[in-house]
Amino acid sequence: MSAALVIVLIAVIAVFVVAKPKKKNANAGIAQIGESSLYAKRPLSDPEQTLYWNLLSAFPDKLVLPQVSFSRFLYTKGESKKANFSKFAKVRQKVADYVLCDKAFNVLGVIELDDRSHEQERDNQRDEYLKEAGIRVYRFSVRSIPGAEELQKLLT
Repeated sequence: MSAALVIVLIAVIAVFVVAKPKKKNANAGIAQIGESSLYAKRPLSDPEQTLYWNLLSAFPDKLVLPQVSFSRFLYTKGESKKANFSKFAKVRQKVADYVLCDKAFNVLGVIELDDRSHEQERDNQRDEYLKEAGIRVYRFSVRSIPGAEELQKLLT
């Protein structure tokens, strides 16, 4: 084989290798940090969605806000900045399953849907924080999600 033919063959192979369509990365569009990947998921589980729609049916003239950080509707006031910060630090990262509001966004109550991840002691502490702020707490079990009529009776 002549040297010119070998060079032509190498050039042809190189063109095919470079022009070969690349496989799409299964993680394309996913931000990667180290070995972890971010992915989108539904913000409400199936039982949470059921209760959400039941709340909307029960209270069509109210606002039902799901998954709201306590820091969005609780604040502290007191004698010192240090005491306020300390108290706020205890509640700011907690999340209410649903916050029921009037059209002016005044909080009427917090609705919690308890599943196996809930711990009684932690839940009691969360409820105490809300009660201290004058907010009523309604808890329902994921095993017996109330319908719209039952919600109307219980929450009015």
